[in-house]
Amino acid sequence: MRVNPLVAFLFNMILPIGLMFPGNHYQHYFFLSVASIILLITSKLVRLMKFAAAYGIFFGLSILADYYPNYGGQFFLIFIVYSMQFIPCLMMASLLIKDYSAGEIISSLEPLRLPKSFVVSLTILLRYIPTFRREFSYIKEAMRLRNVPYTIRRPVKSFEFFLVPQLFRCAILAEEITSAGLVKGITNPVRRSSYYDMRMGAVDYILCLILILGLVVFIWWR
Repeated sequence: MRVNPLVAFLFNMILPIGLMFPGNHYQHYFFLSVASIILLITSKLVRLMKFAAAYGIFFGLSILADYYPNYGGQFFLIFIVYSMQFIPCLMMASLLIKDYSAGEIISSLEPLRLPKSFVVSLTILLRYIPTFRREFSYIKEAMRLRNVPYTIRRPVKSFEFFLVPQLFRCAILAEEITSAGLVKGITNPVRRSSYYDMRMGAVDYILCLILILGLVVFIWWR
């Protein structure tokens, strides 16, 4: 089973709004539970276990930092808590990045009548994340072949070895994406048709309703 990408987009819009109105500690567990349920119904059990392990590590670090408040623990605790708050967002973003193609994302956003430039930019951003990871591995392999050291003793110099090739690759990829978009008629003002049927289903509407009602309840009940 697959959920509509709009559910993931709505989730990642509602959660930051909820974080703007703190005061109810059940709010975080609500969003975490909904994200876990979505991963379960989409049969992403292994991914859910990875996120659960990461959450457990952060939770353990938060307990450890709370025990040592006089050694920079309070600052570290705030960083950990905010990182834990955004784990549900990462869970939903993983669906958009790994499980949907660019055509499916664009087709799901088409009924919203959003500006085409915004839809295309958002899709390119989501699709570039795995590309960035692949380019990063290529740069690491090139550095290893050329015996270029990467050491934490010189972090600025080591970061430069990664940053400069990545910037050149970004420029080349931008030209390739622009050419591909022109070939596929991205500048055509006519509304595009799609091979993918990305209509909202009953489960999608139920999940959206739960998210909206949850946001309203937790803003009111503080």
